[in-house]
Amino acid sequence: MLFKRILILSTLVFSLFSAHVYASCDFYVHDQYTVNATKYYTLPLAASAISVPAGAAVGSVIFEQQIKLNSQVFSIKCDAVGDFYRRWEYASLPLPETSSGSQTYKTGIEGIGVRFHTGNFNFPSYLKAKKCLAANNIQFCDYTEGWTANSTLQFVKTGNVVSSGTIPAVNIPVALYTAGQDGSMVNIYQINVSGSLTVNVPTCDISTASQSMVVPMGKHHVADFSGIGSGTEWKNASIVLNNCSHFYGNSSTPITTFDGTSNIPLAGLTSNAAVVSLTPLDGKIKSEDGVMALSSSSSATGIGIQLSSSESESGKINLDTGYAQPLPKDGSPNVTIPLFARYIQTENAIGAGTANGKLEYTISYR
Repeated sequence: MLFKRILILSTLVFSLFSAHVYASCDFYVHDQYTVNATKYYTLPLAASAISVPAGAAVGSVIFEQQIKLNSQVFSIKCDAVGDFYRRWEYASLPLPETSSGSQTYKTGIEGIGVRFHTGNFNFPSYLKAKKCLAANNIQFCDYTEGWTANSTLQFVKTGNVVSSGTIPAVNIPVALYTAGQDGSMVNIYQINVSGSLTVNVPTCDISTASQSMVVPMGKHHVADFSGIGSGTEWKNASIVLNNCSHFYGNSSTPITTFDGTSNIPLAGLTSNAAVVSLTPLDGKIKSEDGVMALSSSSSATGIGIQLSSSESESGKINLDTGYAQPLPKDGSPNVTIPLFARYIQTENAIGAGTANGKLEYTISYR
């Protein structure tokens, strides 16, 4: 019985130490392939502040920077035949995932996550080097096209509730770009982030005058109309907001490209917007043209009230979707959202009488 126990133990030990034997890989300097060590870069954050209003969609990218290095060709050699890979990894993860398997990581601010992304996938991920497979019986791989490390740093809205605050660089993962064989990947690039990003959740108050408005539409003759679609002059019904926070803007596409030395500007932050939803209390006549029905107490017939974001039919507002008004990024505390109204003929014949209308509006921010 003693010998059986010894035999079983030795078998287990043998299996334990023989299960995973990996090749050893390193830079291979030959011909034009002169890279012989990991390159370290520091990516400066290209903005100091962004705004993430409550109306921004969960899962949306709210800030992004591109990485596209001035690459050199390199070669990796291993002491065994095997498939070669490129991998997009992390050298360090200061904070855990926002949720299990999300590949998006906490930043220290509620509702905001961060990740590195390339192609159609998030880090960590990998691809085989198609020309360098074990079937080719090779122990080295010349990465003849180099590696620009084409990828992006993304900040993402991860929850309905977002807190204001500042994300320091130490809370952002360190990106690592590697090549080699499974179990022995060689570090090609490491990218740390510097700076900090302040996030706020801005809003405005609706001015007292705009909370309950009466818009004088004027008196008009039936003869002022010339047929269906004709209308009167536009009347100002604009909504005034005050006590606005600073709307810095945000971006769902890269605003810069980092080439290994500096950030090259691509675009500015996209302005935040006030999204206005209009709800006529007595129904709609033609939603896509912004035409609402008169109130049930009105006696006029054959007309409706048309709404526009400008003093022109070109700004007509779809009553089913509302409209978005870009907000200034200069920190203006007062903002006017343009809104105009006019009577419009909707039927062949018009009957004279009173012509009133009522609507409610709601404003959200994104």
